[in-house]
Amino acid sequence: MRVNSMHLRQAIITLLLTVCITFVVLGQNVVSTNHHIDSLQNLLRSSSDSSRVDILNEIAYNFYYYNLDSTDDYALKAMALADSLHYLKGLSEAQRMMGISAKAQNNEKEAFRWMYEGLETARSINYYQGIADNLNSIGVFFSYVEDHERAISYFKRSIENQIIAKNKLREGILYTNIGSV
Repeated sequence: MRVNSMHLRQAIITLLLTVCITFVVLGQNVVSTNHHIDSLQNLLRSSSDSSRVDILNEIAYNFYYYNLDSTDDYALKAMALADSLHYLKGLSEAQRMMGISAKAQNNEKEAFRWMYEGLETARSINYYQGIADNLNSIGVFFSYVEDHERAISYFKRSIENQIIAKNKLREGILYTNIGSV
């Protein structure tokens, strides 16, 4: 079979355009995330108390996709401040951030410990969104280590809490998580 040079040229051009577009889109996402982090860091300067903890956790989450050391740094700061303020909602989120960061760093023992601590903290104050988010993170953890039955069990329990928290978006994401197991 002979390859037509015109078709080969078109295929190469299409491939190059696809690669270029992908790099542009990924670059825009990084720039957008950096801008969002910069905005959050500006808010951090004027924040205090529990709102400061929430912003620290938000920054930790935004760093999660490309700088796990910064995720850990901001989550630890959020944890220390939340603990000193007795702000358990913020503490639960910071513990979850430490857990998902540890999972991304392949530290399974630490990941599970932090996620479970976040779950217990959220349960202690009936913080249903935190309970749901920590259950989901634990479900993702079990999916990652290919314990599918436990993953689905945690995802289902997370859905129950998302319903109580009235978070339809995250509820939908959990159905996707179950479908991907």
